[in-house]
Amino acid sequence: MIMITGGAFAGKLEFARAQFGLNEDEIVDGTDCAPEDVFTAKCIVHYERLIRRLMEADGKGDLYGANGADEKTEAASTGGGAPKNKNLCPLTFTDRLLCENPDAVVIMDEIGSGIIPLEKGERLWREQTGRAGCRIAEYADMVIRLCCGVPEVIKGMRESIVVGGRS
Repeated sequence: MIMITGGAFAGKLEFARAQFGLNEDEIVDGTDCAPEDVFTAKCIVHYERLIRRLMEADGKGDLYGANGADEKTEAASTGGGAPKNKNLCPLTFTDRLLCENPDAVVIMDEIGSGIIPLEKGERLWREQTGRAGCRIAEYADMVIRLCCGVPEVIKGMRESIVVGGRS
């Protein structure tokens, strides 16, 4: 797995297309794709938006682990039972992605910097996105951060990245 992260509009998708030869039909967008599409896509862009959609699926969010809980705590918070749809828990969903699509390129915006939101739902979304990003980064063979279109390899082989015709 390859993870690409950075600020919004930092050139992450353009970099991924050029670096890994991705075609439009190999890319799914977490903004509006069916959640199941990520398990077969070669590239997932805006994974942070898919996490938001998973959390909002029932209108509550916290039922699916949005409170930062792992599955054990999550089961306790729902009266000892399993969540209605365990696949929608962002961390469970991310673990499934790691197992079912280990060769994917996952692109996520950095959302944890800046002012802490006043709304609880926004804070929970940022926390879940951060936790999912940590899981992906831990599992990934390569993690790349883009700033102003310039890649910085955080994890993996720097020699395999080409920048402006130079490696």
